[in-house]
Amino acid sequence: MQTRIRAATPLISSFPSFASPGTSGSVPRFRLAFLAFDCDNAAAWSNFSGVVDMDMGRTSGQEIRIERLRCEALHSPLGIDASKPRLSWELRCAERGQKQTAYQVLVASAAEMLAAGRGDLWDSGKVESGESVHVAYAGTGLKSRQQCWWKVRVWDRDSRVSDWSEPAYWEMGLLEPEDWRSAWIGLDPQHSPAGFPWLRKTFVIAKPSEARVYIASLGYHELYLNGEKVGEDVLSPAVTQFSHRALYLTHDVTRLLRPGTNCIAIWLGYGWYHWGRMGFSEIQRPGGPVVRAQLEIRGNRGEAVTIGTDRTWKAYPSPIERAEVPPYSWALTYDARGENPDWNRAECDDRDWFPAQECAIAVPRLRAQMVQVNKLARDFKAVSVEALDGATWRVDFGSNLTGWLQVRLPALNAGQKLRFDYYDRLLDEHGRPSGVSGFDEYVASGKGSETFRNRFNYQGFRYVRITGLPCAPAREDFSAFLIHPDYEAVGYFACSNARLTSIHDMVQYTFRCLTLGGYMVDCPHYERLGYGGDGHASLESALTMYDLGPLYRSWLAAWRDCQEPNGDLPHTAPSCRAGGGPYWGAFIVAAPWLAYRQYGDRAILEENYPAMRKWLEFVESHCRHGDLLEPWPNTVRRNWFLGDWATPEGIDQTHPPSVKLIVNCIRIYCYDLMVRIAAALGVVEDAKRYQTKAGELRSVVHQAFFDPATGTYADGDQLDLAFPLLTGVTPPALRPEIARQLDDDILVKHDGHLGVGLVGVPILVKTLMAMDRNDLIFTFVNQDTYPGWGYMLKNGATTTWEHWNGLRSHIHNCYNSIGAWFYQGLAGIQPDPDAPGFAHFVVRPTLVGDVTWAKASQRSPRGTIISDWVIREGRLKLTVGVPVGATATVCLPTGDPGSLTESNRPTSSAPGVICLRHEPGYAIIDVSSGTYVFEVNIKK
Repeated sequence: MQTRIRAATPLISSFPSFASPGTSGSVPRFRLAFLAFDCDNAAAWSNFSGVVDMDMGRTSGQEIRIERLRCEALHSPLGIDASKPRLSWELRCAERGQKQTAYQVLVASAAEMLAAGRGDLWDSGKVESGESVHVAYAGTGLKSRQQCWWKVRVWDRDSRVSDWSEPAYWEMGLLEPEDWRSAWIGLDPQHSPAGFPWLRKTFVIAKPSEARVYIASLGYHELYLNGEKVGEDVLSPAVTQFSHRALYLTHDVTRLLRPGTNCIAIWLGYGWYHWGRMGFSEIQRPGGPVVRAQLEIRGNRGEAVTIGTDRTWKAYPSPIERAEVPPYSWALTYDARGENPDWNRAECDDRDWFPAQECAIAVPRLRAQMVQVNKLARDFKAVSVEALDGATWRVDFGSNLTGWLQVRLPALNAGQKLRFDYYDRLLDEHGRPSGVSGFDEYVASGKGSETFRNRFNYQGFRYVRITGLPCAPAREDFSAFLIHPDYEAVGYFACSNARLTSIHDMVQYTFRCLTLGGYMVDCPHYERLGYGGDGHASLESALTMYDLGPLYRSWLAAWRDCQEPNGDLPHTAPSCRAGGGPYWGAFIVAAPWLAYRQYGDRAILEENYPAMRKWLEFVESHCRHGDLLEPWPNTVRRNWFLGDWATPEGIDQTHPPSVKLIVNCIRIYCYDLMVRIAAALGVVEDAKRYQTKAGELRSVVHQAFFDPATGTYADGDQLDLAFPLLTGVTPPALRPEIARQLDDDILVKHDGHLGVGLVGVPILVKTLMAMDRNDLIFTFVNQDTYPGWGYMLKNGATTTWEHWNGLRSHIHNCYNSIGAWFYQGLAGIQPDPDAPGFAHFVVRPTLVGDVTWAKASQRSPRGTIISDWVIREGRLKLTVGVPVGATATVCLPTGDPGSLTESNRPTSSAPGVICLRHEPGYAIIDVSSGTYVFEVNIKK
């Protein structure tokens, strides 16, 4: 049979999409599930199933399609500063065992040249390789502003060449310091102590052919050209450690220019740009936020004009008058009497405006923003408006969210003041609100109907209390906009147990509320800090559910910028004094490794490896008494020395023996990761050294914390038992007894509930999965009584909480680590650390409790992985989808391997099945790419 190969248009949708090649009466149709975001439904997410026909008999089903071309993991990015960008693409084909054996990449400086098949920047030629992820550009050296069109074709396993893919694009940013021909500017503080200035400049041009704006700000900015906002981004740029780097964005503004007089305008806001707040340690600043930008225009005849920020720009205070900073008070005052609808247009009379102030800003590095921008992702409508008294109203949006409020207001008197208080929860049935996490004030213009909308700030909320509004508002007057970076959802999960599905969906949606700004916060309303502990715990869940490679690379740059010369790290990045412990700093080790395992991106290991080594050296400098880590002193950038955190009531998370056991197990955990990281980077001596350290420390920790008299570790709590098991501290002879104690603690002492917190949840789950005790995980996840996720849902949660008892934040990142279990445990999709980027993976579904079916899909760098199982009449039916170029090991639980079939035939005659073997209780099958339907009698 001949296989025809062709290319397909790259997908740009935000969820997996599958073509349907047709049906065949004799060939089964396989149902593939994927996730779609429902912008019109009041629910946070909706589950959507698509049907893909895998017809092995049709020629169209055998085509290899090249899709989803990416540069530096981004879709057609503008203004990048990677000197050798990495290119990726996905392949799709219904034929089993298909793979790429070679590729050819063309990169051209013009679209017409690429269409003609000429790669003047790079023609890779035919490269014998199956790699389709992070293929480094190896052509002519790239210059600032270089435009690059590219496409790819591949050869399959039978050496047949495909058609070329549809073209994709990237553009280089400003690579050299001298490319910046502009100054940092702002408004002199004496004219605007509030620090939210308008900046503008008019200019005259002939007919332009092409134009770009490069813009960086310390604080947030909004860019306008001739009265129109440039781009869909809000709250830009992403966060950084201001003392070390600032980020710039690139915009194509060609369509917004016009022959004649034009106006470029910028509105600035503080963001994090405050004294003593996140990201400040050495930087000096003027009284308000500052910006550096330049508009570069090319004419039809090749002439170039650059308009950069300098003292010739005009500046004026905007209607935003005041900003309050934390702790726990995020607020802006907007005085609509100061509005000027023409402020960003050429026709504005700016004779009374002030000259912009040029500022000396010592930012060592100006870098392109290589993480997706924040966007308005969803519009929530109010579900109720309730009168509290004659001029006070409470609005309920039905779900927690992070973002902006918008209100249509009736005609008010000039100067009349309204206040908007934001809450994520109500304290009791009487509707008393929790402590205010943020507020805004609005001063009316008195010019008729008005609209209030947040700007240069965001809130985490479900409820809004409006004070000072004399007449009843209508529900239709209110909107709330969820804001998060423009990343894609890559995970879908559902199962027969409605509570488990709801917990998954709650966790998945919570991440949407925690990732604004290119990093992950603990909560979006109280502290808004990039805590290493919360980020560390939730790593696997977040990476499984969303495409977050660019986000973690950007956030890790802030961690490196925060590191002291002696290797010390704060507990948050960008830095701000906050509590935590060694697990918080260990983020610098765990995040690069897990991102590498997920995406196969070696660069994230290379960039962070020196910082990992320095931090571990710092940790070792505080080891005493037989190499055990002891509490280190507080500093101006961090305090506390935690083991676990946010545990259930009755668990003493501060008891020294337990804390010391946990922090020293964290060291072993990090050493074990460093063995893998050093090996992946080819640093053989380091790998040996860390392996030796881990082995020696295991013995030391066991001797120090195991009490032969009681037969347990430290306090004998769940984490004290699980962590020694996970890290190999417990000798083989003692493992059955420690495992028995852990079982007893969960089922008897805590009546089927967990007894751990932020640090303990991921460790406990990892330990039990390694022991094949998913039944215990199911038991405590499936509870609807305290403590647990079901308890949150029963009490009205739409996002996960900071504490099991519901005190304080109700939008938090403490317990979201459970999200990975739905994929790795119930659905059984498990990455292979020796084959990063899911070049190989394992599908090992878990049959537990009352779960009779589970569906999961996870988009990997090579394509979408499917695990879809159901139990009927004593047989397990498992549908597995393996992307082109990948392989998988499938483990089916059964006591009767002889009953195994694939697509109703013996596995011995099934194409793509490489080998079959048996382990106690399991049938093990190795498969190549394709879709497989296995059936087997389940074990008794």
